Amino acid sequence: MLAVNNLCLTDSHSGTLFKNVSFQLSANECIGFIGASGSGKSLLAHALLNSIPADTYLTGEVVVKETIALMPQSATYLNPTSKVQPQILRRQSHRCQPNQKQAFKLTENILQKYPGQLSGGMTKLVLAMMAIVQESKFIIADEPTTGLDPKQANLILETLSSFKRHDKGVIIISHDICELVEHVDRIIVFLQGEIVDITDKKQLISGHCHPYTKKLWQASPKNWGNSRYDKTA
Repeated sequence: MLAVNNLCLTDSHSGTLFKNVSFQLSANECIGFIGASGSGKSLLAHALLNSIPADTYLTGEVVVKETIALMPQSATYLNPTSKVQPQILRRQSHRCQPNQKQAFKLTENILQKYPGQLSGGMTKLVLAMMAIVQESKFIIADEPTTGLDPKQANLILETLSSFKRHDKGVIIISHDICELVEHVDRIIVFLQGEIVDITDKKQLISGHCHPYTKKLWQASPKNWGNSRYDKTA
C-alpha cells in the first residue's frame, strides 16, 4: 500500500505549489491524476519519490514499504551519448519477468539507436520500458501519451493498466480525461494544487462529480455535441 497523508509542497518564490494531498493506492490498482498544466501533478509525482526541486519544502507523509519507479515525460532523462539498450539494462532488476521485458516489443533497431534518433513515440516506449524493468511495486507514469497518435497512446495505457494484474500499483498522470478514464479504476482531479474530486467512469458519465471535473469532461472534443453526455451539464 502507498499512502499519502496531507502532503504539501511550498517554495520561497511561488508559495504553495500543492497542499493537503491525501490518497491511497493499492498494489493491484491503477489510478489517474488529471488537471490543467501547472496544477501540480508532475511536482506531486516527484515528491512521492522524494525528488523535489531545490528551494522547496515538503511536509506531510508518504508511507510506502516498496520501491517506486518513475516513467518521466521528457526525453532529457535519457543519456544522449548512450544507445537505448544499455540504458534499459542498467535499470533492469534481476527479478524482471520475460512478459514485462517484452511489454512493448522494442525491436533491435530501436534498442541500437541513440535517444536523438528516436521519434516521440519510440521515446515514450523506451521511457516506459525503463520504468517497468525496475520491477518496482509502484509505477508513476508522468504524461505517458503526450504527442502520441491514438494507437500508440492506447498501447501504453493498456500496458500500464495491465500491471495491476501483476500485483502492482500504477499512477498515470494525464491531461486527457476521456483517454484516461478508459484505463483506470479511479481518477483524482487536481485544481491549483489541490485535490477537488475523486471519481470514476460511472460517476463521470452520470454527472455525479465536481463542477471542475465536469468542465474537463465536456471540454474534450470527443464529447462535443454528444447527447450522451448532455446530462453532465
